[in-house]
Amino acid sequence: MPIVYILTNHAMPGLIKIGKTENDIIGRIKELSRGSGVPLPFECVFASNVEDAEFVEKKLHEAFKAHRINPKREFFRLDPLSAIAALEIAKGQDATPNKPVTENEDEEIALENAKVRAEKFNFEMVNIKAGETLHFRDDPNITCTVVGRSKINYGGEVTSLSAAAQSILKGKGSAWKSVQGPAYWLYKGKTLVDLRDELEIEE
Repeated sequence: MPIVYILTNHAMPGLIKIGKTENDIIGRIKELSRGSGVPLPFECVFASNVEDAEFVEKKLHEAFKAHRINPKREFFRLDPLSAIAALEIAKGQDATPNKPVTENEDEEIALENAKVRAEKFNFEMVNIKAGETLHFRDDPNITCTVVGRSKINYGGEVTSLSAAAQSILKGKGSAWKSVQGPAYWLYKGKTLVDLRDELEIEE
């Protein structure tokens, strides 16, 4: 039975890929991850066996059209849980791999390093001082204030970037267990992830 899948990639924070395959999901992930323009393997957050994958995929693409990056590509700037909830409506059979799909030890190490790096963000990396204001990526009217090396004040509570983003997404009806906080907060119009990457390139 064909599969509709939702993928993420640590090299593309904030983006998901919604697609389909007539073959096994593990083979499809390996195929997509082999591209020379893909620095890290894709990870499957949810996959479902459905009877009419073409119809389900089309409807998901239509539902999230406003979040699509390029009409000729299957990438969306969207929290994964929103897409998962929509795909679950099709009532297919869960086909999500139970572990990351990699082809060799180098890929495993690169993926693990990316996860560790994402968790170690601090404001010193991007030269942001306490007292500065950050804006939530999906709603700039939502703000927080930097209060320490890696902490913010959101809603009167000192917390982390990821915890605050998780709380906001949950309040909007969507959340994901592995929210990468720096990808959801903006400083002067740029995400903290983009700022860090730009400074590292300059250095």
